[in-house]
Amino acid sequence: MVEPAGICPAAGPWKAACSITDVHRMPYFSRLILFLFCLMVLAESRKPRKRRWTGQLGASEPSHLYKKNPDMTKIRHGKPQPLLRVDDHDFTMRPAFGGPAIPVGVDVQVESLDSISEVDMDFTMTLYLRHYWKDERLAFPSASNKSMTFDGRLVKKIWVPDVFFVHSKRSFIHDTTTDNIMLRVFPDGQVLYSMRITVTAMCNMDFSHFPLDSQTCSLELESYAYTDEDLMLYWKNGDESLKTDEKISLSQFLIQKFHTTSRLAFYSSTGWYNRLYINFTLRRHIFFFLLQTYFPATLMVMLSWVSFWIDRRAVPARVSLVPVHVRNASLKNHDAGWELQRVRGQQPGRLPEKPYSDGRRKTGQDRGPPGPEQ
Repeated sequence: MVEPAGICPAAGPWKAACSITDVHRMPYFSRLILFLFCLMVLAESRKPRKRRWTGQLGASEPSHLYKKNPDMTKIRHGKPQPLLRVDDHDFTMRPAFGGPAIPVGVDVQVESLDSISEVDMDFTMTLYLRHYWKDERLAFPSASNKSMTFDGRLVKKIWVPDVFFVHSKRSFIHDTTTDNIMLRVFPDGQVLYSMRITVTAMCNMDFSHFPLDSQTCSLELESYAYTDEDLMLYWKNGDESLKTDEKISLSQFLIQKFHTTSRLAFYSSTGWYNRLYINFTLRRHIFFFLLQTYFPATLMVMLSWVSFWIDRRAVPARVSLVPVHVRNASLKNHDAGWELQRVRGQQPGRLPEKPYSDGRRKTGQDRGPPGPEQ
């Protein structure tokens, strides 16, 4: 058996203890324990020693996965120069002031025809109204020739056409969730101004052929302050300037035709103005009145003829038919009157007075009554 002698650690506090011990005089079991103890000491002496804490952390190199790009929003730059120099010009005056009239093109997209009121003689329409003109004061340099789009806040700082709806009763610009106004400016100064509007305007209706009538209504657009010498209002693409949704429908009317026209309107106190018309024709549905009025009335007349086939000596039978027909005729007359009460009291060609928003009636204090149109 091999003696476990001469195996001691090369260095350490256990080297002296191992060398002075007489291995040969120890029993076999004790020598085995001493051999194992020396192996453990040898193994412990070869392990790397841990560094003592010095209170400083070593700077480790960050991984490329955790490297962040610098936040450009936190880097302070100089104040950018605005592309649109709004503050350098006087936008209270129209473009090319003192020169020829500025052309302003218009196109309209009808979103819905909400209602037709025979009592008030008006209609309600929701539409997108767009204006096109050129203002060289808004031109800006651009290498890519791209336009800039703004919301309604810029509209208050620049010049825009003062188009209004003639004979309108109520109108408003939609403001959910913000004002539905869009302004797009191109590098050469071309401007597109769009807004979404709901307007209620008067319509001159003729009920002399009711319920077999057809009505023609018009929505009229005109500049309020600028005559034709300062502003030329025109349809941008002719008849193609008016677009409608094919799904537009009404419960009692059939929409036959939408078309555009333009004329000059004269006011004796201010002069001539360009006026644009959106015309549409409505034809009343007759099927409802056939079922509710014409067919029952015809059936009652035919039933009254039964008395001619009854024996003249059957007096009670003939007499009982009279109150029955009178009662039915009274009921149908009441139903017809209920249908006609919406137009009762209106005369053909007569328009109700136009109220202002504050309750005043229309007088001659504005631009004066319009003269004959040409």
